[in-house]
Amino acid sequence: MIDLALVYEKKQGEEAQKEGWATNYTPIFNDHFLIVGPKKNPAKIEKSDSLGKIFLKIARLGDETSAKTFLSRDDNSGTNVKEKSIWQSVKLQPWRDNSPWYFKHSVFPRDALLYANEGELYTITDWGTWLSNKENIASLKIFLSGGKTLLNPCFALTGKYRDWE
Repeated sequence: MIDLALVYEKKQGEEAQKEGWATNYTPIFNDHFLIVGPKKNPAKIEKSDSLGKIFLKIARLGDETSAKTFLSRDDNSGTNVKEKSIWQSVKLQPWRDNSPWYFKHSVFPRDALLYANEGELYTITDWGTWLSNKENIASLKIFLSGGKTLLNPCFALTGKYRDWE
């Protein structure tokens, strides 16, 4: 039994209730994601590009150059799950295809953003990580923010109240 847990996948909350270790779950906030990348913009992303078109342009650049183009945290975090769902929405699975341009780097969000800055790679990050590292990521810029597809809802799971005395 839990007192409180936070999960980003609604399915996890439903499973926790089914299994009996949580009695309730409710949405409490949304993580807001950003698609960021090099200011030089080698993928030629335009302001009018949709999320899917942005990811396809990143993949095309990677296929053309065979160089690291996109950084994935590859850690099954909420950010990584969101990233993979975007790739799947454009019918790509670069983590399964071992695409040379899809760079897997399982590190904390801050470290991933700093690595993307150093390597001039595209990636997905959250607003908190972006804002708290803004002075250290001079070669990156935001290409897309906002919209329903870049929201990641967080759910609070609660257990039965227990008197601690």
